[in-house]
Amino acid sequence: MAFFRNRKTAVFITVFVIVAATLFGVNRSLNQFARDTEAMFYDGVYIEGAGYTQPGIAAQIDRYTDATLGLTTLLINYPELHDAAEVVLEQRRVLIGAESIAEKGIAFRLLSGNVYNLAQAAAKADLRQRDIEDVSYYTATIDGAEAFIRDSAYNHTVSKLLNEQIFITRILRRFLPARDPETF
Repeated sequence: MAFFRNRKTAVFITVFVIVAATLFGVNRSLNQFARDTEAMFYDGVYIEGAGYTQPGIAAQIDRYTDATLGLTTLLINYPELHDAAEVVLEQRRVLIGAESIAEKGIAFRLLSGNVYNLAQAAAKADLRQRDIEDVSYYTATIDGAEAFIRDSAYNHTVSKLLNEQIFITRILRRFLPARDPETF
């Protein structure tokens, strides 16, 4: 017990406890920050200047995948479009099954390219008049959702929040297992 009565030891233990508690608190706060920020992906981003909450990307992905399903269900019946529609359906499944925001972003970009290729092939195909109108409706919905996702404030908000962290937090982040919020 004489070990604990030594002044140097007491100071060392006190400093160690303070540093450990500070690091634990910062780590916990940064992880909470990441969870709160990522919630905006689902719940939406509050736009201060406009005074409203922009819908979350997740809702637009749902709209996008629904329209994609309609488009592929329609076009899969055409032999010349069947394979491209199958690729889109598979990519759609990957997007729906993606767990993280980053995985959803990668899957969305892949799906988007394949949907574009399918729409281009459909424009050149000999479709029935009713199917042409339906394809036009689905592609308009897809384009609208994609434009909303592309212009969403989510990624901008994540970047802005990370850049606004104070200097000491940036330094401490290097030594902590805390994670940054995921971008889409």
